[in-house]
Amino acid sequence: MIIFSSSRSPQAVLKKQLFYLKRGVIDPSLHYHSLKQSKAWEKVFQRHCPVLSEPSFSQIYRTLFSRFTIPSGQRTHLIGLGCGTGVKEQWLAQCVKRGGFSFQRFTAVDVSERLCQLSLKRLRPFVLQKPKGWVIDLDAAKELRCSLDQGDRTERRIYTLFGLVPNLDPSLVLRILKTLLRSGDQLFMSANLAPVKNKEESEVERAVKRILPQYQNRETREWLSLLFEEQKITKKMISALRFGIESEQGLRSVIVRGEVLQDFEWILGGRRVRMKKRDSLKVFQSRRWTSFAFEHWMKRAGFKVRACEITPNGEEGVWWVER
Repeated sequence: MIIFSSSRSPQAVLKKQLFYLKRGVIDPSLHYHSLKQSKAWEKVFQRHCPVLSEPSFSQIYRTLFSRFTIPSGQRTHLIGLGCGTGVKEQWLAQCVKRGGFSFQRFTAVDVSERLCQLSLKRLRPFVLQKPKGWVIDLDAAKELRCSLDQGDRTERRIYTLFGLVPNLDPSLVLRILKTLLRSGDQLFMSANLAPVKNKEESEVERAVKRILPQYQNRETREWLSLLFEEQKITKKMISALRFGIESEQGLRSVIVRGEVLQDFEWILGGRRVRMKKRDSLKVFQSRRWTSFAFEHWMKRAGFKVRACEITPNGEEGVWWVER
């Protein structure tokens, strides 16, 4: 069962796309809009995500998940925010099942119907009730919260937020989490990290440069370029994508930009946005936190950090927090 939110209606999607585009930024959800884009992202994930290629990356998740237990008789609801393919949610469910328990329900939440379907298929053997999918923009967290509250309010909700923190503005992440999580609800969330030895700015810069090849590769370039191909925007209009490192809100980010090579009108849903020659268009952004900055940010926002695991190379961390 998959529910489609009004936030993914053609009118709502267009409004958000235009809001971003007029500010020289590509709406991040546009990169997962079509089936072809979702498949291209899956290829990027399979070939360049260290979680799948480096055992130490998957191990931090399994180690943290092994600490999580479900009290006997407690009804539980696992909710995957930005679930993607559902691999990490499956690891969590497997750990719970090895402990002799099962999640009562699972809800897959993503902007992509295909990715919701993949997650539902992965988690079906590990939950007692038939899982449900929500195709929704996380900006519409209030709509999701209202739907959840129409169900069993006594159930224990366990949220996951994997892989999205790098691509979303920190203020938006907090707004989503504070809207959804009730007192006592649990959250597992990951962050891509700058593998630093100290807090010096120069050290953070060097650390992000070392991980740049995880982004600056053929598969990622092809995935991000699909947007222009599907919008019939040619290479004469937008330059080849450039990968670089920029500082914003105290964080280093991998930024992908394209330069507008000639004046043209980008037509979306019958609406026209004038693109001017030499304008810079931000196509993609991935923020790289340091582990201490990320944990401080969570605690300052009022979340209790229960446990954390970080890879030996310092490139990724996963946190278990509570509202």
